[in-house]
Amino acid sequence: MTQNQREPSIRELFHSAWGRNLHIGLFEDETLSVPQAAAAGNRRMAAFAAPSAGDRVLEVGCGFADASKLLTQEFGCHAVAVDNAPWRLSGADIAGTRDRVQLLAAEHGRLPFADRSFDLVWAAETLGYADDLSRTISDIARVLRPGGHLILLEWFGSVLLSPRPILELYGASHLWPQRRWRSELAAAGFEIERFDDWTLHARGTYDRLCRIFEADAERYTTAAIAQQNMDHRLRWIDRSALGSLMILARKKG
Repeated sequence: MTQNQREPSIRELFHSAWGRNLHIGLFEDETLSVPQAAAAGNRRMAAFAAPSAGDRVLEVGCGFADASKLLTQEFGCHAVAVDNAPWRLSGADIAGTRDRVQLLAAEHGRLPFADRSFDLVWAAETLGYADDLSRTISDIARVLRPGGHLILLEWFGSVLLSPRPILELYGASHLWPQRRWRSELAAAGFEIERFDDWTLHARGTYDRLCRIFEADAERYTTAAIAQQNMDHRLRWIDRSALGSLMILARKKG
């Protein structure tokens, strides 16, 4: 790094390598970049959810509202995207969809919507930050119409190993085992239609990011830190202590 070069922040490095949709990617072929693979993951989830034109969608923990943009542009839905971080909402790129995407600051578990307001709820890697998973899923069920769907992309943990080091990587509150996800959804009145293990997709995403950061690790201290973070995630996955689930569930009634 030359004297006039500024060292990029870890956030800048992640967005440079991963894009704005910081979720697991599907590398349908090796030519895909990480942002392209992440977009492919969103499209796969959208295909499973199969919303209809005019459906009302709630994206919980929306980040930059990429899923809402996809669902409005390609499926003709109307979306409300909620997040508890105003800086993420202000950075959302919803050009061309402003009449169909509403951005709102809100916390999951305390959703400011009437009962049965939505046809589909989308939550990607966000419910692991919930302090009370039961309350959060019950609140999602409350705002979802009977017969509506909830689609989740979430982490799960092994009960055999302490998740604390993994939680520190993510800043998350909890890492629940697969059976907890099943039981909480059932208790809230959901019927699970898909329960797919996406751990291999997570591993592929982190392996690609690890290589990207490694290439800059000698130049930037922040890149070395980011590479170490990805390497730790890969090790926990390889120890079967960390995995990823894609879940589609229908609200009964």
